[in-house]
Amino acid sequence: MLQWFKVLCQWLESEAGAELYTLSELHVKMVEFSGNESNVYTIKRLKQKLQEHYKEFIFFSDIEGRSNVVCYKNMAKYIINEKWYSEKKADIDDEAVRIVTAAAKIIRAEIRDGNYTVHISIFWGTCVISAIFSLW
Repeated sequence: MLQWFKVLCQWLESEAGAELYTLSELHVKMVEFSGNESNVYTIKRLKQKLQEHYKEFIFFSDIEGRSNVVCYKNMAKYIINEKWYSEKKADIDDEAVRIVTAAAKIIRAEIRDGNYTVHISIFWGTCVISAIFSLW
């Protein structure tokens, strides 16, 4: 049962998109993954497991006549934190490399997203190029 719950969570985090699902719909999805209803949690237990797993990042609401709609709060934060800590290395040197690599990716993304204006000036036959950029 736990393995199908983990598959469901992975699906919710990576492939479910921005759709809203009821507990019943998630239960059906879990049955699809397992191939047999006896291999998955009941709807009541599924709700408990989702609350245990996602803690304050999930809640259930009634929306447009649909009951027990699964709603998310700060899910991007949850996914980023989970990914960061799950990839954490035990070796200090490996962890330092991972942190510096992550910082480099952030810096590169900021540079790539920057607005650049290029000014070309010619003084006494020498070409001077200066790039002025502003970061948001």
